[in-house]
Amino acid sequence: MEKIKEYIKADTPCIWINTHEYSRCLKILNDILKDDIKKLRIWSITKGIYNPDGELNENEKAAVEVISQKVYEEMLLPLEFALHEDISNTVIALLDFHRFIDNPYTIRKLLDAIENVNFNQIVIISPKPDIPVEIEKYVTLIELPLPSVEELEKKLLEIIESTYVDDDFKNRLKNDELYRKNLANAGRGLTLLEFEEAVALSLKNKNFIDINDIFEQKKQLVKKNSALEILDPKDIDEVKGLDRAKEYITKAIKSGIGKGSLLVGIPGTGKSLLAKQIGKLTGLPTVVLNIGQIFGSLLGESESKINNALKTIEAMAPCILFIDEIDKGLAGVLSSNKTDGGTTARVFGKILTWLNDKNTGVYVIATANDISNLPPEFIRSGRWNWIFFVDFPSKEEREEILKYYCEKYGVPYEEINTEGYTGAEIKALVENAYILNCSLKEALEAIVPIYHTRKEEIEELRKNARRKFIPASYSKEHKNHKRKRLINNV
Repeated sequence: MEKIKEYIKADTPCIWINTHEYSRCLKILNDILKDDIKKLRIWSITKGIYNPDGELNENEKAAVEVISQKVYEEMLLPLEFALHEDISNTVIALLDFHRFIDNPYTIRKLLDAIENVNFNQIVIISPKPDIPVEIEKYVTLIELPLPSVEELEKKLLEIIESTYVDDDFKNRLKNDELYRKNLANAGRGLTLLEFEEAVALSLKNKNFIDINDIFEQKKQLVKKNSALEILDPKDIDEVKGLDRAKEYITKAIKSGIGKGSLLVGIPGTGKSLLAKQIGKLTGLPTVVLNIGQIFGSLLGESESKINNALKTIEAMAPCILFIDEIDKGLAGVLSSNKTDGGTTARVFGKILTWLNDKNTGVYVIATANDISNLPPEFIRSGRWNWIFFVDFPSKEEREEILKYYCEKYGVPYEEINTEGYTGAEIKALVENAYILNCSLKEALEAIVPIYHTRKEEIEELRKNARRKFIPASYSKEHKNHKRKRLINNV
């Protein structure tokens, strides 16, 4: 709001405000001009030019009548209005004008209106900053931030006053500042309208405001974005092993200042499963970013999509962001300028910048099989809390995984040799035994572990990763040491 006020007071000829919140933006403009010599007038394709506080004055009515007789298209009306000799010291807000700037005549007329000498200002309110190149040097672009906690608190009190609700709850909301702030904090990332809808629905169904109803509204943001989805914790298997990564990441999230963790390792070793289960352990929603859905064929489309996705993720805070196989999603970033005009490099740059600047309410967990094709700045110190190497499960972990899936599918457990098997391959083994109604030993014949087909490649990966990254599982010696320490403390 302060930035808009500064530009209005400075007589900036054309301001483009990027927002979906038309009503809130118009209210902000009206509040700024309340005690000013300047007046606010609004134009929309459905209402024409109007005064938000009443009727147009006689000069304005006469100007509109004269202009209406000579303009051949409705969108030219506000531009001629700004140029009319009887109209001065007026801020003219144009709604959705980006839809009409598609021909040279309208662009030229807008430039004429911007250069008026009557101290009139043009304010374009639009959810998309589609600024033609001809006028971009004349336009000041402002991103209207989403409502602050203070605005959301104020909206809560307004809703309570205008809604029939239990007096005890009404008094609690007015007097309990902590409860009010918790509700407002839960609504961060929502527009005022979205927040109001969530609160109104909760009051109607429960006669009080349930914070979970506000989080449900926030989930709608994710559902509307094709590159994002929310994981349901009920659908996630339990992670066996990887205790160090599990412990470290959980502590980082609960500390409130954690950044993120990168899980590097062999396919099928439980990286994705661990990332998904962390949300279940911490009680936070897990949002999945599908980088493949980000890239589009139109110029600037990919950059716009990643911007929207990252804004939505910020709105979901506190949450966990899961990016699976980021090395594949950003494959070719090093040769992007030669292959796709730099699109992949720009998307990658936006992700890197966001990782540095994001708020602490979003903890990122990314997985990768091979990071050799990613730029070194992606794994530099300080970008992540930890980079873990997820190796093949140990003998104890393999037995634990085997017993877990045998119990889950009702397959009789028996000791078999699973050395060189990943967790995913052990799961497939038990599923085969269940489907074929056979023993584990018989089902073993149908599984060819990845280690047997790519042994040299995998051993090279293990050798390099063990030297550079933290093991995701505790060593056998470490486990024994912890066990002895527990026994000695008894």
